[in-house]
Amino acid sequence: MPENWTPRPSLNVARAGLVSATARGRIYAIGGFSAGFEASLDSVEARHTGTEEWELVAPMLTPRGNLGAAAVGDRIYAFGGADTDNTPTDLAEAFDSAADQWEQIRQLPVPTSASGTAAFGGNIYVMGGDTAGGIVGSVHVYNPQANTYNDAAPMPTPRAFVRVTELGGRLYAIGGVDEDVEFVAKVERFNPATGIWEKLAPMSTPRGGPGVVTAHGRIFVVGGATGEFGPHHEPLTSSEVFDGHAWHPLVALLPVGRSSLCAERAPGNRILAIGGFEPADPGSTVPSTRVEGLRGGQQ
Repeated sequence: MPENWTPRPSLNVARAGLVSATARGRIYAIGGFSAGFEASLDSVEARHTGTEEWELVAPMLTPRGNLGAAAVGDRIYAFGGADTDNTPTDLAEAFDSAADQWEQIRQLPVPTSASGTAAFGGNIYVMGGDTAGGIVGSVHVYNPQANTYNDAAPMPTPRAFVRVTELGGRLYAIGGVDEDVEFVAKVERFNPATGIWEKLAPMSTPRGGPGVVTAHGRIFVVGGATGEFGPHHEPLTSSEVFDGHAWHPLVALLPVGRSSLCAERAPGNRILAIGGFEPADPGSTVPSTRVEGLRGGQQ
């Protein structure tokens, strides 16, 4: 019998539109929104590798939700996002996980929120997002050593609330919201060595802001938003898995639908679904403290 998602120790702060990253063996939940889309957070939590309890660590210098983040070595880099006025920002920060300290780094070329972010080859790729000029497909490549950005070939489909992960030396841009402000099931793959994009088979369900993680040689896409974009979207309980060739439904359903959540690989052959928006009164959602685990990535 496939396993179900099981409760794990909850976050201290209800948060949606958060990001996560792993450094020095610890999973970090960073920023997000505490209510609606306006009250952005600077708080950061780290998961204890033994007890699995979450503890608050040094906050970001600037409150932000719908930001992008990725880890290179012991440092976590956070890019853009929406500030307390729900306005895209170009601010970027780096977190030293050993010193428990944040510092500002070179800002993004353009104020951007809801981008997809992943590390590969020592660089960090910040893809798409929402700007003052609308939803974009641009790809900014940040070099942590030089503290500089270069541009790579843009995504074929401009998208915000897209998620990006690496598998087999390629970067996958998954789901999101397109220029027509509709949730999409599109999946596009980028080869950093050649700078070439290719379109892949879409997911079975349009999803914006799902949790995405690569684990056990597969890509897991957990929950996300579908339906009408905005505060009345539908948080999904379903998930999908990409095996390198095709998409398959994950049998296990989240106990409660969640969108704008994160997913991370955890010790014990488990993947985690962290935070996000969950349904509240009919037609509304609230930020969640939920953390649930699925052992072995069972289908």
